Amino acid sequence: MRSKMFSKEKKQESPDAFREKNTFGTTMTWMTETLHRHSLFLLLPPLLYSCYIDQQVTRVAWLNRSNILYAGNDKWSIDLRVQLLQYSPSEFSIMISHVDVYDEGLYTCSFQTQDKPHTSQVYLIVHVPARIVNISSAVTVNEGSNVNLLCLAVGKPEPTVIWRQLKDGFTSEGEYLEISEINREQAGEYECITANGVSTQDSKHVLITVNYPPIITDVKDSRPLIGKTALLRCEAMAVPAAEFQWFKDDKHRLISGSDGLQIQNERTRSILLFTNVTTRHYGNYTCLASNSLGSYNEFQHAFTQGGETSVCM
Repeated sequence: MRSKMFSKEKKQESPDAFREKNTFGTTMTWMTETLHRHSLFLLLPPLLYSCYIDQQVTRVAWLNRSNILYAGNDKWSIDLRVQLLQYSPSEFSIMISHVDVYDEGLYTCSFQTQDKPHTSQVYLIVHVPARIVNISSAVTVNEGSNVNLLCLAVGKPEPTVIWRQLKDGFTSEGEYLEISEINREQAGEYECITANGVSTQDSKHVLITVNYPPIITDVKDSRPLIGKTALLRCEAMAVPAAEFQWFKDDKHRLISGSDGLQIQNERTRSILLFTNVTTRHYGNYTCLASNSLGSYNEFQHAFTQGGETSVCM
């Protein structure tokens, strides 16, 4: 009598098979109390287990843990995914379709011969690709605040989780990323990456926006020659973007289109354009940049006679 059990996912026999003589003097080979570990990745074709027997086997059954799946032709399992593929004098095979993590465990082919019962076993390990199931939403904070990000991942084996700042490559391992007293340089996209070696890694992004008051970064001007075109330009960085205003002699707010002046405001800069410089344009000009944080910086431009321009803070 010859009896063995294997999974077609492995396609190999165990070295634990042995031979012994029965009372009739014939040679028989079977697997007795043999245990294999079989790793399976999800989304694979159906899993097939076969137990090879012969005519001396009187009864045979497939069990998952202690639950009988099939006893001969009789199905005991209520799981529709479990099917009997073949029951013949030489083979007893079952198939499990749509394998998931709950199918993991010990599978036993139990068979009875005339002399005693025997078992052959395989342990199914189901590997689940790592994936992110929960991640923090986009965050907007004021500079100096504390920021906490969460990235929750699942998989089998247990996946690793790494946070990475895309701008400068900073990394931190673990589901939680804590940033104390965040500054404007730490703003930007952060990527959560999870992997467990089963399949390709999974990743998601979180955007951190850091609000800060305006700071004027550059001031440019051209010489104010009578009858010529001249301009003053001031650039400021801020989040939210700064709003610009121009003042003359610290009291008169300038309006675009009046007195031969044009004001062109963009996201990070403002240009005060003099289309035709006259003596009435001489004076001190102030650029004021402000946002919702209520702070501002200002630079003063002095238009003077003789075609000279001075700039001071």
